[in-house]
Amino acid sequence: MGLSINSKPNDFSANATPAYIGPAPPEERPLLVKAAKGGGLSFFGMVTGKSLTLFLQVLVSRFYGPQYYGVFVTGLLICQITQLISGLGLQKGGMRFLAIAHDRQEYQKMPDIVKASVLFPLLFGTFMGAMLYGMAPFLAIAVLKDAETMNVLRTFSFAIPFLTVLRISSDLSRAFKTTKYAVLIEDLLFGSLQVGFFLTFHAFGYEFSSVVYSFVLATIVCSVGMLFFVSFQIRKSISPLNRHHPSNNYSIWPKDWKPILAYSICLTPFGLFLIGNNSMDIIMLNILGSSSGVGEYAAAARWVMFFGMMSVSLELIFGPLMAGQIGLNRYDQVKVLYKASTRWVFFLTLPLFVFQFLSREPLMQVFGIEFRVYGPGVLGILVVGSLFSALSGSAGMLLTISNHQFVELACLAGGMFLNMLLNLLWIPRFSVYGAALATIVTTLLTVFARIIVINKVMKMHPFSSHLGIPFVVASVLVIGGLLIESILDLSNVTQLLMAVVAGGVALLSIILSGLDENDRELCRSIVKRFPRRLPVAQVKK
Repeated sequence: MGLSINSKPNDFSANATPAYIGPAPPEERPLLVKAAKGGGLSFFGMVTGKSLTLFLQVLVSRFYGPQYYGVFVTGLLICQITQLISGLGLQKGGMRFLAIAHDRQEYQKMPDIVKASVLFPLLFGTFMGAMLYGMAPFLAIAVLKDAETMNVLRTFSFAIPFLTVLRISSDLSRAFKTTKYAVLIEDLLFGSLQVGFFLTFHAFGYEFSSVVYSFVLATIVCSVGMLFFVSFQIRKSISPLNRHHPSNNYSIWPKDWKPILAYSICLTPFGLFLIGNNSMDIIMLNILGSSSGVGEYAAAARWVMFFGMMSVSLELIFGPLMAGQIGLNRYDQVKVLYKASTRWVFFLTLPLFVFQFLSREPLMQVFGIEFRVYGPGVLGILVVGSLFSALSGSAGMLLTISNHQFVELACLAGGMFLNMLLNLLWIPRFSVYGAALATIVTTLLTVFARIIVINKVMKMHPFSSHLGIPFVVASVLVIGGLLIESILDLSNVTQLLMAVVAGGVALLSIILSGLDENDRELCRSIVKRFPRRLPVAQVKK
């Protein structure tokens, strides 16, 4: 049966009636244990990948200074925006269709979903890369007012189709309820190759261009590897008895691509508005400020990316789980997953918030002594906004996959335009601090808008009483740390030690009072997986 946009039992339309509705069938592991394993692996991979990215950017900032670091960040941002347009919304749309097909055991439809999700973005990404190459002089001189950016943009343009395929195929791989292949390629290999290629090119005297070349080459290698693993997962899912069924065609062009593209293409503005919200500060600083200011601000934002990393790592595993449960109309399980995602994100970010807020100057000095002028203040503002952003959990993802995607679109669009307006008002007056303040205000309003909408239309919220005590403890620690800083002249080492201790106290408060019964049951289930004593054969040895 082909993919149909009509509401038939086996179609993939947004309002389709699922093939199975009823109590959850017995599984080897409960949903939260699946989430813990997938989220833990995704978190580990993203921490490692982002650490490699941070290490690379620290090298760039120390080798070439704030100006060239700002040029690199700006070029990378434009490349990412172009990649999002090229994806046609299929990064999330394809994952949704594939997750539902997998949960309904409609395996014969999965190859067509992957073909449609990869082929169209690859073709469109090639077109967008060519456009960026041709428009690079105009963007560099007329818009960014920095001729150094032209060659950087032209080099980045070659990476766009491959980066598009890499991002989409990584999410398709996660639709199989596992993150191991995406972690291996997108996080570990991609970051390692960039660092390795950069050091190699730099050793051969390519100077600043070496960092851009390393990104392009790493993208090409990893996109091919990720596609290979997605193909492997499909072959592994399809029963050997049905693998050579006459209905399985091996043509490159997908047969039933229209409903997938019709649903997904509407998601394209989501990615643009999302990256617009996340990067409006950098964009407006490029227009209203200088490359050095962009570099210093971007360096502070690199530390804040660990907050988003924790949120995204859990969202990537909770998203497919919630999509599968929505496809089976099990909204009681969706509520459990929604609250759990919020608790886990908040509890992961709270100790990090305390640590980064109290160690602002030492962290900024990692990039170089030039980054201490505005960086510590910007970092302090941004980490406050990132903590409150964690309160929304997977709210944005939940709205998107539950047929309320246009509500999420409105939240993102409103947030982006408000962010732009506040940047226009505050950057000329407060410089880089104005960009940071605009970001935190927009973040807070967008978070609360999502929470209010989900509570109204789906009758669920992300909060629980277990969040209260850890939040109060963290607030006391931060206020106490600020008082100590104002009274004493602390060295960098002392500040780091104080931040580590305070972060540890925040973590202890979470362990003692933050976990609810579901979390404790989850911990007990995980502990049971470890053997309590050695096998007899090992004891004898």
